[in-house]
Amino acid sequence: IDAAQQSNNRLLIGPEIGIGHYMGQATTSDEHVLLLKSCIGNRALGWDLLPPGSKGYEFTDSENVTWVHPGYGGSPERWRKGTAPENMTTSTWYAGIQYDGDIARAKQVLNELDTYYPGAEKYEIAGFFWWQGDRDSRSEALSSHYETNLVQLIKQLRKDFNAPGAKFVCASLGQTKKDDVGNEREILDAMLAVDGRFSSSYPEFKGNVAAVYSHPLSKGGSSGNHYYGHAQSFMNIGEAMGCAMVQLQLNSTQTCSQLTSEVSESPSLSPSLKPTYVPTIIVSSESSSPQPSYTASEEPPEKDIA
Repeated sequence: IDAAQQSNNRLLIGPEIGIGHYMGQATTSDEHVLLLKSCIGNRALGWDLLPPGSKGYEFTDSENVTWVHPGYGGSPERWRKGTAPENMTTSTWYAGIQYDGDIARAKQVLNELDTYYPGAEKYEIAGFFWWQGDRDSRSEALSSHYETNLVQLIKQLRKDFNAPGAKFVCASLGQTKKDDVGNEREILDAMLAVDGRFSSSYPEFKGNVAAVYSHPLSKGGSSGNHYYGHAQSFMNIGEAMGCAMVQLQLNSTQTCSQLTSEVSESPSLSPSLKPTYVPTIIVSSESSSPQPSYTASEEPPEKDIA
């Protein structure tokens, strides 16, 4: 990607603008919200972003070939059952390497809080946003295991940031409809399964995990082409994610428009976001624009943009 294209990419947005709008509405005038965003394409929850504690498994594909997929820290991404894994000693890429890197970089910012947020002395991890799934949807194995990995991700993020009460909001791929079939539908079903507002699959997520169904909010395209760079898609989905987070923070069942109106009129409605801290939200999302490819041979570059 040339310098001019990289410069143009800086003008594009992801869901963080819409998220920030709703989070800003839900805080008092003397409160501040810090969003830490990690965003790069061609990363799978079932491989690059696999959280610690994830176990390996075997998967038999539609051609009746059985593959072994490693747990956290393992390599390579997969190998045929009964054969020896290749590149185990030459590749530095392993299951969870992107997760480890993202967590380390977020913690570095928080450890140097005054550098990135002058005057701030302490913070509270208030929640996590997750908009991802494109890479996993391209694999039978990864999509079928997405729910297991998503549950582990929620638990591990809370553990790594010592934030057991932090809320979690995920959003589905914008092109996937509820009546679709195949890999993408499995990604959507996994997200709906962890939504503690409407699903009873995980009682421990009741009142603290929400999922946004993105298809009605998308203006076309797909995760594979970054929704054609349509800003309204990113704003719509970002605002829906932000609203869901506010609903969790306030333990409210009000609609987004009701929340925006009432919170702006009465800032005291946000008891869970105190001005003694900088409420901090970790955001991970599908890339909103093409990113420069990495040159290290062991790191997979972002997919080409259609």
